[in-house]
Amino acid sequence: MAVKNEHPKWNHDEFLCYLMIYASNADMEFTDEERQIIKAQIDEDRVAHLYDEFNHLSDYERIQIIQAYKGLYYPNTERKEEILHRLKSLFESDGDFNIMERNMLRMLKKIM
Repeated sequence: MAVKNEHPKWNHDEFLCYLMIYASNADMEFTDEERQIIKAQIDEDRVAHLYDEFNHLSDYERIQIIQAYKGLYYPNTERKEEILHRLKSLFESDGDFNIMERNMLRMLKKIM
């Protein structure tokens, strides 16, 4: 679990999975559609582990992890737009891109 000024050592797929879990919780609902999209990125056991870790962090710690990895895996505008597009697709997967999800996407765009 991440603590102040430390973060887990995740590869790209693990960080992407974590970021997608974070985004999926924008509306406080982790739907089956969202889970399936995330599981397509990484194996189910790793998704479960990262989801458990996500649940043990404060929102501040979650954002700190995103900021710690953004430069490593999304260092330029093109890569940033790529992940934001993937996140938008995730939000739209349940057929309801609601206000909370739109706000989450805006917030992630700013911090990334």
